[in-house]
Amino acid sequence: MLVIIPALDFMRSLSGIYKAEAGSAELRVWACGYGVAVDLRGDRKTELVGVVGVYNSTVECYAQVGLPNVIRFVGHKTSESSIHFTSEDLPLEWHISRGAQSLRVTVSLQGQEKVAHVLHAA
Repeated sequence: MLVIIPALDFMRSLSGIYKAEAGSAELRVWACGYGVAVDLRGDRKTELVGVVGVYNSTVECYAQVGLPNVIRFVGHKTSESSIHFTSEDLPLEWHISRGAQSLRVTVSLQGQEKVAHVLHAA
């Protein structure tokens, strides 16, 4: 029996392509089975690529974030319009929040924001 997990449902609702106004960043979100695949590209390189799914009732993301190894993130909705993923192994986290006309995506290392993009649906 399938159970609706609100955090995964939120990620699935983001399906589409989002671009920064200056064209310096692009986020692609698409359904991948019951999960979601994400690809965040900056102006020169891919900043985050991963797959979001569920284990028991926990939303997880396995992603590469500028490192040669895959990192496990645990996600939870922080509000009706945002989701936050944190790594249990490294001081690394990423966050997506949806506004009226845009998405804001951030990647932080040791609590310091390293990547931040405001994106609009393409």
